Amino acid sequence: YTWRFLNSSIWNSAPPPAREQHSAVAIDDNLYIFGGKSRTFQLSTDGQIQMQNYSVAVHGDVWKLSIERERVYSLSSSKSTVIQQNESLIQTLDGSLDPTISATSDGVTPRKGLCIKNLVVKVVVDHPCLNQLRLSLRGPGPSTGSPNFFASGYSNEVLLLDQLTANGTGCVSGREEFTFDDGASSAVDTCCSASFKGSYRPMGTLSTFLGSSMVAKWTLVAQDMKLDTLSGSIVSWGVTFTAAPCFKRFSWTNLTSLIAADNAPLARYAAKAVSYDRSYFIFGGRDSKDRPLMDLHRLDIDTLRWTVLTPIDFHIALETSSAVGCSFSLTSWGLLRFGGYYRQATMTGSLADNYGNEVFVMDPVTLRWKPVDVHPWPNADEGTFGSTIPATRYLSAIVFISAAQLSWKNALPLRALYDEPSDSSRINYQGTLTDSLMIFGGFDGATGSVYDGSSGGLLDDIWMLRLSNWSTPGERFRQQKYLETRCGWRKSKSARSFGTESCLSTTNKMNCNFQDLIMLPWCSMNNQSWS
Repeated sequence: YTWRFLNSSIWNSAPPPAREQHSAVAIDDNLYIFGGKSRTFQLSTDGQIQMQNYSVAVHGDVWKLSIERERVYSLSSSKSTVIQQNESLIQTLDGSLDPTISATSDGVTPRKGLCIKNLVVKVVVDHPCLNQLRLSLRGPGPSTGSPNFFASGYSNEVLLLDQLTANGTGCVSGREEFTFDDGASSAVDTCCSASFKGSYRPMGTLSTFLGSSMVAKWTLVAQDMKLDTLSGSIVSWGVTFTAAPCFKRFSWTNLTSLIAADNAPLARYAAKAVSYDRSYFIFGGRDSKDRPLMDLHRLDIDTLRWTVLTPIDFHIALETSSAVGCSFSLTSWGLLRFGGYYRQATMTGSLADNYGNEVFVMDPVTLRWKPVDVHPWPNADEGTFGSTIPATRYLSAIVFISAAQLSWKNALPLRALYDEPSDSSRINYQGTLTDSLMIFGGFDGATGSVYDGSSGGLLDDIWMLRLSNWSTPGERFRQQKYLETRCGWRKSKSARSFGTESCLSTTNKMNCNFQDLIMLPWCSMNNQSWS
């Protein structure tokens, strides 16, 4: 695991003022934050910090961190060309000649512009005996590439189809439409196809082009492998690219002045934030006088307008059943909760600790909490300073990481093919990837410097809870069926007549039931942290 500092200042983008306990959600791959509080200390004449003189500011602003995202481009040719018997046909598409694609790069260095994340090749071919045809794609390859210069257009060749080595059946004749995609479920050499219309995995791997530039020459090579009286033609072909910035740009925008001021929530900190589709929900928190708030607002990201909603039963799930400063994460398994500060008149427990490190899960259907049985790390001496579980704390950062995010993105990654097998242990069954819950930092109540926490209770450790027992195929299937059964009705027209989508209303003071709100992202399987 490696930290990466996102320095937005290099793009002349000033970040928001420093703050804590703000609310944050991800919508459409961008980050939105609201509110929070900051503390400013005065300095003495000799430059020393005066701990007793400070001011607290509670914010009510909205900021957006824009992250460059992937885009789709295509090159194609509709020129029908004959493939002579026992000869090769070569057709080239030049990305540098396409104005849309060439505009994505300066044409000088791959360090500027877009890099290929995925590509799909579509070929329409007409041949009386497809089984004697060989198709391949030539393009820039990683082995001859350079971070400073574009690779040659003929440095890499990927085999798409070779029917002579596929299944040995008789001739398949007529017009066929191939879509070659590494992510397809069917292989192109699967026996014994009477037709090839659809998507297929090529015989080679198109992922070898990933990271290259689209601004190159892409060449289709069609070979008739037999000397007879039969010949065919390439009717049309093309390449569809999914590309993303080779070096992503991160930029901040202060949206506060762009948002209509009417119905805007009060400045606050420690509010709960939820996102669904294009909506940003803010609930509760504390105002500038540290008074608790129980209101609910929804920000429409498209119109940049606030709507005031009436929260129903929010306290049942988020207040009476939890401590202060808990960390929440909504997942397909339910709403997970970690840590918190328990407001008690006296210290309890053998360690006299009002802070927690327990994990609970709430079923969005029943709104009932239950504890998660967590086993400590078995090897306390392996980089954990003798600890087997995280220290008790509150106000931790939390994120749910699905097993899919821990796996390699390519269907046939070289690492999976050639790496040495990983060791097995009680918590790492060989090659097993599991859903996980990661926490970072927090506060454990220790005394010390208020200014920077260097000798206080601020924590900077990272822990990952591997949800191994939940991540088995059987448990995943059971939970998926449970989710589909409970969510199917909510997506119907009759359900909407019962107000299941009232939280999305643009009318002020409409009732928004907590269960209806949590079911919106849960049913869409939108994993998210609730700050």
